[in-house]
Amino acid sequence: TFMIYMGDPIKTNKTARSHHIDMLSSVLDNVPVHKVSEHLLHTYENFHGCVAKLTENEAKVISGMDGVVSVFHNDKNYPHTTRSWDFMGFPLDVERSNMESDLIVGVIDFGIWPESESFRDDSGFGPPPTKWKGRCQSSSNFTCNNKIIGAQYFRIDGNVTEDGIASPRDTTGHGTHTASIAAGGVVKAASFLGFGQGTARGGVPSARIAVYKPCWGDDGCLFSDVLAAFDAAISDGVDIISISLGNTLIRPYFMDSIAIGGFHAMKKGILTSAAVGNHGPSLGTVRNHAPWLLSVGASTIDRKFTTKVRLGNGMVFEPDLVAPGVSIVAAWSPIAPVTGIEGDERSVSFNMAHGTSMACPHATAIAAYVKSFHPTWSAAAIKSALMTTALPMSNAMNEEAELAYGSGHINPSNVTNPGLVYDANEGDYVKFLCNEGLSDSRIRSITGDNSSCPENNTTNWDLNYPSISLAASLGSFDNTFIRTVTNVGSSNSTYKATVTTPQGQSLTIKVQPSTLSFKSLGQKLSFSVRVSGNIGVRALISASLVWDDGQHQVRSPIVVFNLS
Repeated sequence: TFMIYMGDPIKTNKTARSHHIDMLSSVLDNVPVHKVSEHLLHTYENFHGCVAKLTENEAKVISGMDGVVSVFHNDKNYPHTTRSWDFMGFPLDVERSNMESDLIVGVIDFGIWPESESFRDDSGFGPPPTKWKGRCQSSSNFTCNNKIIGAQYFRIDGNVTEDGIASPRDTTGHGTHTASIAAGGVVKAASFLGFGQGTARGGVPSARIAVYKPCWGDDGCLFSDVLAAFDAAISDGVDIISISLGNTLIRPYFMDSIAIGGFHAMKKGILTSAAVGNHGPSLGTVRNHAPWLLSVGASTIDRKFTTKVRLGNGMVFEPDLVAPGVSIVAAWSPIAPVTGIEGDERSVSFNMAHGTSMACPHATAIAAYVKSFHPTWSAAAIKSALMTTALPMSNAMNEEAELAYGSGHINPSNVTNPGLVYDANEGDYVKFLCNEGLSDSRIRSITGDNSSCPENNTTNWDLNYPSISLAASLGSFDNTFIRTVTNVGSSNSTYKATVTTPQGQSLTIKVQPSTLSFKSLGQKLSFSVRVSGNIGVRALISASLVWDDGQHQVRSPIVVFNLS
């Protein structure tokens, strides 16, 4: 089975399915015309693509056709809180927006256990928001309510595993756990067999949950089903997507189901929060690092006497930030294994789990919290708010520093009022993709318009990102970065730049201009950051830039590294 990705939806009178059948007909030489449709397993709506049964040679022929961005195997993704919210300074009685109950958190995972106390709707929930367009696949006694307003499962090839249920119901516990961390209701006296006793709750307990199940027990999550889940979530009208899944390999962006789905979600203003995996600690182990995703690593909380981050490092890529992901108590499916050890037949309503899968929904919830106050902000603006307000972390126990923990530890207390944001739109990401080597024809397929790469390409580091990183060659380096900030704080404000560099390192950072004066909300101002110095073999130098107006401290980490 192959995935065929062709970018943005076609704008013709011809249906996408008809287009795909014609395309397959041209390569399936020995297949009668009336049998071609049997090779077409699925057609997507929010992006131009399909799933088809092909030979390797047929796939190669299609990959060279006009309008085809990528053709790749239908591989699999795999899965990557009583105390954690209080640990982050985010108590239950924190100021909340009246819009929170209109937020819809889309969770792409292993399903959900709807009978869990975390998903009751008897605490003042009204009907689903009017923007909701989704549905509930009621099967195997599965029903939705005004908390879980939608639930679907996806198995394009129709082969449900022996340990699976043809239903959105969760048989592993993983999906129930992540959903309850993000948006579960308040459950008092929750614990895992007496451990971690306290009040379990999600970060946005009044938000609604939409469940998308492309994952099936030990069989993982087929790329085709994950993309179908993204497709449905975008159509249904979710506000944010949480996905605690990832691939075992680092892939090109448009041969990765999560990067593709997240890109098209971004185009609709939907931020995708994604776990970066648990493959560390070694170089090149971060997954889900596309710049339009919020990439989340895992940290410990104060239930263990350590602050060491358990996350691996990215080679070139550093959201983005870390969130609690160790010893997290949250809802569980009572029919799911507690430990996975043969013979363990215990049944629990809450379980303790670890990993970036648990950290991701923490970041999802805080992003949703920001959106409840700023419903018109773009996905990039919300991501910027989380990154620039994150608490700086020490490299004393993380020698890879920002490559391990990104901008720092998520900090909900200031996230709705960051002062300035580094915004970006589809056009900015297109320029980034041009620098990744994509041709004009593929760019036009992805965007669905007449976009093309500029003759004088910018560099990858000119993407308007809240952090600055430079992979430098051995010896001297001298690079200039351009950034633009948007004023979302006070209408009349003046920010001054403060640069912090480590002692004993050959590093010089100059910011021009060093003062930014804003006259109105929404005003944009640009500045340059020149980073120069010398670096040794396999060395890393950390610094930071803070814009401060006396009320807001907008922090961007700067890291220069050599991996040769």
